[in-house]
Amino acid sequence: MSDTLKSKKPTSIAMRLAIGLTIGTAILWLGAAVIAGLVMQSEMNETMDETMQKNAQLLLHVAVLKGVNGQSLSKDDKALNEVLSQTKFILLSAAGNLLFASQSDNDKKIAKILQSAPLGFSDAGQWRVYNYIDPLTSNNIIMSEDNHEREELLKDSLTALILPLLALIPMIAIGIWYGVKLSMAPVDKLRKDIAKRGGHNLTPLNSQAHPKEFAPIAKEVENLMARLEAALQAERNFAASSAHELRTPLAGALAQTQLLMQELTDIEALKRLTEVERSLKHLSDLSEKLLQLSRLEAGFAKTDQVIDLLPIVNMVIDEFRFDQKLFKRIKLTMPTNSGLSAAIHADAFFLALRNLLQNAFIHGTDTGEIHIIIDENNRIHVQNSAKVTAIEQMHKIGKPFMRGTTTTVGSGLGLSIVCSIMEQTAGQIIFNSPIDGKPDGFEVILSW
Repeated sequence: MSDTLKSKKPTSIAMRLAIGLTIGTAILWLGAAVIAGLVMQSEMNETMDETMQKNAQLLLHVAVLKGVNGQSLSKDDKALNEVLSQTKFILLSAAGNLLFASQSDNDKKIAKILQSAPLGFSDAGQWRVYNYIDPLTSNNIIMSEDNHEREELLKDSLTALILPLLALIPMIAIGIWYGVKLSMAPVDKLRKDIAKRGGHNLTPLNSQAHPKEFAPIAKEVENLMARLEAALQAERNFAASSAHELRTPLAGALAQTQLLMQELTDIEALKRLTEVERSLKHLSDLSEKLLQLSRLEAGFAKTDQVIDLLPIVNMVIDEFRFDQKLFKRIKLTMPTNSGLSAAIHADAFFLALRNLLQNAFIHGTDTGEIHIIIDENNRIHVQNSAKVTAIEQMHKIGKPFMRGTTTTVGSGLGLSIVCSIMEQTAGQIIFNSPIDGKPDGFEVILSW
């Protein structure tokens, strides 16, 4: 059950709003159509009743004229053709004699319904009936219309109202969707502003740049980042202070240990003292790496100024001249017209390349060459001979204190420092083992 809930995709607010508004608009349209239909039915019945009343009075008037002239009503009279085509009626004299009937003589049912109708308007089954007595002649006319005609007229009118909705619903849905997406744009803007913040970017959000509904959220996120920045700054200060304070006593202890090693003649004591020296060197290197990490946490590697990195490459190589054995193993290859530049702080690139060379010295073979290659695509390669690193180990390399299958002494921070520098400067770091085109080796590629 819990796995099902976890795997369920979150619903989109924009989609829910679009669907809800579309359905709501369709329901309101249908409701409006029903109300319009009821109003239309009332108005239509009133209009058609008035027409029946006028037709009845017209028939009586024609009957009176015919009677004065000694004539009788006939279905051939042109004056009656229009009325007779629309209705059924019977005309009775004052004495109750049938003067005229529009229906056939054998349609006794209709005649019976008409003769039993009360005065005025009434409904008799499917018929709408109007019974009227002329006050001058006392002639009686009873007229009827089939209600099905009114129902068909109402049905056609409602169809004319509802059918456009079926065609407009997709257009309404699309319009609402784009309208909602446009209205939700401030949410996406706020999301992007928050996404830009992190351990290296804790600048306050501009709550004034967001709608008033989101301003409180932006303000609370701003307060949260302020507390986070204070906590991170305290952690950085502690790491930097600790590393800085450790450097002096460690250097002193290492110097005293090396002096003591020169004075001792006991082989067993020298072996133990050598282990102490190795541990002190490891602690000194670790404190140096922690100091570098504390600087990186402050985000000093990022800059907007693009600089030429080739002089820094030469500076890093020259730093190893004090150890000719190591210095001779470094081989710099740079094709003609190639260069290396990036928007990175000079000290940050110096640390990155220096850590890569130290990593190559420590984890590569003792006599293998270390190649620094600058290609034509603004990339720098650092290659050293080594056994092939397993794929599962490649995924761990670059994380703090994560090391491959090696027995050499190291802090486990060198490559993580390089990765942090590349992340801050929007660069890319690639690890290859074996080196492309070779059966073994380890390669790190930095590119911007």
